[in-house]
Amino acid sequence: MASFLNRKKIFGDYIEIDQLGKGTFGQVFLVKKKDDTGETDSRTQKFALKKIPFPEANRKREEELVQREEDILKTVKHRHLVGYVDSFRDKNTVYMIMEYCDGGTLHAFIRKLTNGMPEDMFLCFVEQIAHGIKYLHQKKIMHRDIKTKNILLSSGNILKICDFGIAKFTEYTGSAVNSTWMGTPRYMSPEIVQRKPYEFKTDIWSLGCTAYEMAMSEYAFSAENLNNIFQDIRENKVPDMSGLTYCEGIKTLIKQMLEISQVKRPSANEVLNIISEHECSTSTTSKTKAERVKSEGSTPDSSYGNIGTTEDSGLGVSSKVKCSCNKAKKYLERASTVFQTMLVEIIQSRQGVDIVKDVKSVRSLEDAEQILKKKGNSRVKKKLNDIMQIVESLYNVEKEIQRLDDMDSTFSSIDFQTFSTCSSTASRTRTRYSTE
Repeated sequence: MASFLNRKKIFGDYIEIDQLGKGTFGQVFLVKKKDDTGETDSRTQKFALKKIPFPEANRKREEELVQREEDILKTVKHRHLVGYVDSFRDKNTVYMIMEYCDGGTLHAFIRKLTNGMPEDMFLCFVEQIAHGIKYLHQKKIMHRDIKTKNILLSSGNILKICDFGIAKFTEYTGSAVNSTWMGTPRYMSPEIVQRKPYEFKTDIWSLGCTAYEMAMSEYAFSAENLNNIFQDIRENKVPDMSGLTYCEGIKTLIKQMLEISQVKRPSANEVLNIISEHECSTSTTSKTKAERVKSEGSTPDSSYGNIGTTEDSGLGVSSKVKCSCNKAKKYLERASTVFQTMLVEIIQSRQGVDIVKDVKSVRSLEDAEQILKKKGNSRVKKKLNDIMQIVESLYNVEKEIQRLDDMDSTFSSIDFQTFSTCSSTASRTRTRYSTE
């Protein structure tokens, strides 16, 4: 009896490992190929299988939607979109085999954070989703259901948009032409709620709702019933962000994405440009710093040069250098993540993540090359020159991050020595330093 209860389901060439989810659309299973004989669980290549039964009522319409989803998945290929592997069907059911993302949904990830999402992680996540949306829009595809439950996390916190069940190919002719009522209520744009024509920027509104949820750990439109949710969306009741500790630049970006007018709402590319130009600090805005310096007194002590002037907010030249270091490090850390993701993708091995970790841990390109030759597969050998170019770039980025860390430590030491020797302004200066 026990062996019968534990028997795994078989779907074509795939066998069940576990059940990942169940909803109105059907079920999702974690599967592997029947002939996969990986020695350990970590060596087994895993996939997500989406089982979609066709209902008796309105079957023709359901088949059309499923076919559309298959067509879209076969067309797109991007690191921030979940990958299509295979599909097959029997008389009453279609099965879609997708890339498996072991980090779960962004919705679940957000709710596991005990102290909220850090600003740099927020920017990185929004940037990844926006890249995926930009690619879809370039392919003339509206997703129409961007939300935290439709964004998956894979190794290294790489985000991937999934579930193209109501996505649609569409041509943008300069004016909104779609009017089908589609989506998830809490993330629906005002134009969809009001059943007005809409275009690609409906996805940007949903991205704004998703961004708010990441920042505040709660829904942007959180009324208890649908009527109130739709009323808040129609009336453009932008959610309160007074408790958000992020800088004003990020708050402005979220508000821009939640702009009721489609015309005024930024495109995915404009969102990416805003993020790339982001310069504000997570601690305080420049306005707050200036007001604090003014309230503390901005006249410098003539014995100590420029310490305490309004121009440097009380921290001298070293603070400017440290600010530049921190900004550069953020960009480099993102670049490092991209390079590591590229390596995993090009290696195409079940142990790809582990190989990249080993490569990153050594200090010379020669040692990295030996690891790749020893642990890599035939694809690695064929692509070794390309892989080594990426490894070299990764090494250069990591060295630069270390150099900036050393520079930051040096200037922190200078600050400490300066503050400890300025006896006449020590109390005031230490207060400023601790609030930065």
